[in-house]
Amino acid sequence: PIFVPLTFASGYLFSVALGQTLSLLKSGAQGSDFYASMWERIGRDGHWQGEIQNRRKNGEIYTQWLTIKAVKAQDGDITHYVGTMLDISDRKAMERKVHHLAHHDALTDLPNRVLLTDRMNQALAACRREKTMLALLYLDLDRFKPVNDTLGHEVGDLLLKQVALRLRASVSRESDTVSRIGGDEFVLLLTHVEEEDDASAVAQRALDALNQPFAIGAHTISISTSIGIALYPEHGADPIALMKSADNAMYQAKNSGRSCYRFFRPDVAD
Repeated sequence: PIFVPLTFASGYLFSVALGQTLSLLKSGAQGSDFYASMWERIGRDGHWQGEIQNRRKNGEIYTQWLTIKAVKAQDGDITHYVGTMLDISDRKAMERKVHHLAHHDALTDLPNRVLLTDRMNQALAACRREKTMLALLYLDLDRFKPVNDTLGHEVGDLLLKQVALRLRASVSRESDTVSRIGGDEFVLLLTHVEEEDDASAVAQRALDALNQPFAIGAHTISISTSIGIALYPEHGADPIALMKSADNAMYQAKNSGRSCYRFFRPDVAD
């Protein structure tokens, strides 16, 4: 099949593209099975359309919506193919941005409650298969409200951003999740926990990190955090139960004087 790619989208001059085949734009993102299936569909139905990753002349890979139609003579034999290509890379980028905003906190860019719940469900499914543990750490900042009340919400927002950075640094494994679920509340999801001490170590690192003063503009701000810890399967078998147990444990930490962590104890739960 012969085609002329859109010179604006591909970067190729008309004189260069004329007479070339689809391989001119081939990016390698699709394997031979993809193209075999595509041409099998064209041979069977006479047409094909779908998304494809192609490469511009400058090497950039971009997304196209490709439509190919077989043109037949009166006797039914295919004489040639007509293909149209639409550059949809901007639309795909916007879709990715919308998806990201739907699953991440707008202020800190941490996973939000929606993404946290999804990751918890995936982690719990793995725990059930592998007979392993996980830990959920529920953090509530101590003395954050006076910062907003006395220094303003702009300073409070900058403080929350720095808190997010320090919490990220306190979690070393990529499989773990640091999430902001609202206000001054954060949650750490720790997967593949072998014993309580694993969760304790992360909780202590988070405490130590947030106990250090924060420099926000001309202000030096000191806060701390109270942390509640719930373990699967001991303290809950699903995201709702684990969040409730970790939240209760956080209040147990508050009642113990703040700036500390506590494991969930059902005998003192609310």
